[in-house]
Amino acid sequence: MHDLSVRTAVRQGYVRRRLPVSEAARQAGVSPATARGWKRSAAAEGDDWDRARDAARLAEGGMGSLTERILAEFAALMTGTIDSLKGGSADPIETSRAMATIADSYVKVVKAAGRSDPQHARRAILIDVVRRLSDRVTERAPALAAELLPHLERFAAEMEVEWS
Repeated sequence: MHDLSVRTAVRQGYVRRRLPVSEAARQAGVSPATARGWKRSAAAEGDDWDRARDAARLAEGGMGSLTERILAEFAALMTGTIDSLKGGSADPIETSRAMATIADSYVKVVKAAGRSDPQHARRAILIDVVRRLSDRVTERAPALAAELLPHLERFAAEMEVEWS
């Protein structure tokens, strides 16, 4: 049986440092199979490490980077579609309908990107606060950190479940 701090180290490696489960396990000194088992059992208890990882990523990059990525990918698709319409010998009426559909889709994507999932944003804030508090305690009170950090990780996991 492994100490809770080892399981916490694997979870932090996977969630906060975005390591593959196998690498987080290796760095914590456990087998990848053990780490995957912990991940599965945590999910069964409501602590979804993948969701927490997404929230951590969002906390680091912020909503702006997510929105920028969505818009950039949509713009590339839209540009490709427009280019294919230019090169074809399609009926002008059909081309104008396609352009109207593309413009309508663009407006909808931009509007949706601006109203991102508030629950996801809430999770990102939680992860950011817990991370900052963990860092501060580790820096200013290392003796306390060993005892407090597992509790902070568990708190973040519990809040993740509560807010899901």
